Amino acid sequence: MKLSGKQITECLYKEVLDHEGEHMCRKCNQVKKSPKGCTNLVSHAKLCYGDDMEEKFKQHLQASGHIFEDNGQPGRVEQKNLRTFFTNNQKEEGNHNWMRWIANRNQPLLEVENKMTHDMFKNKPMAVKTLRKLILGTTNEAMKPISEELRKAGRFTLIVDGWTCDGTSTHDIAIFAGFINPKTDEHEEVLIAIQPALNEEDMGAEAHIALLESTLEMHGLDRTIVICFICDNCNTNSCVSKLWDIPMVGCASHCFNLAVKLWISNIRGLEDAIAYVATLMGKACNIKLQHDFEN
Repeated sequence: MKLSGKQITECLYKEVLDHEGEHMCRKCNQVKKSPKGCTNLVSHAKLCYGDDMEEKFKQHLQASGHIFEDNGQPGRVEQKNLRTFFTNNQKEEGNHNWMRWIANRNQPLLEVENKMTHDMFKNKPMAVKTLRKLILGTTNEAMKPISEELRKAGRFTLIVDGWTCDGTSTHDIAIFAGFINPKTDEHEEVLIAIQPALNEEDMGAEAHIALLESTLEMHGLDRTIVICFICDNCNTNSCVSKLWDIPMVGCASHCFNLAVKLWISNIRGLEDAIAYVATLMGKACNIKLQHDFEN
């Protein structure tokens, strides 16, 4: 069964009122513009439902008892059949709820096998192996449109920052890609990875480079299309920039701080005055607290 662009639009989208040319996907509720033709809508439908969307739709209609036309086309489809097609089934909804619970509540994967959690949760119990498989599968599906977007952009920047939980445990590194959208000519940024270094005991430049190259490889990209490296001003990042031979754009706040310090040092007596005020305010902040304690 081959669905035309018009049929896909009518079946899988609903028009946005008062916004001509805009349609909302019935499954993910994203609004897509289609001023001329249905190309954008068809492309998004395949990303949302999968490349085998037409075959899935055909099987769904057959299972629901839909009568096809003589040429094999679906013809007019009832709303109830549409609703059950774009709405997740109970199993998919349960899987999604488990993953959302683990991610949003920052729970360990073993939580899905906890009996007390089962008693409070309305969805069917799940094994850790199943949850891990679903998370990895969801990650791969989410990466596909991001990778395609970056390939179409052709060139992009890497924006990197690190975060250490509680100051002592795992050090996570977030990697964003900044690019100019070829369709809108607007600057966009997308998260392409957030994880510890491949070797968690090594926080040097080589470990950062290994993580960056691994991330780009997962998206089917390489560093030759990276324009620059945007990051904090530290020795590790400077070393990464030199080893990769890619320009580094340091933290603007750090540069501004250095500029302000230079300006203060050039005005006689200002540095001492600021130090006196800081000392005074440090003492003054305890006055009200001490007064309340005495009363």
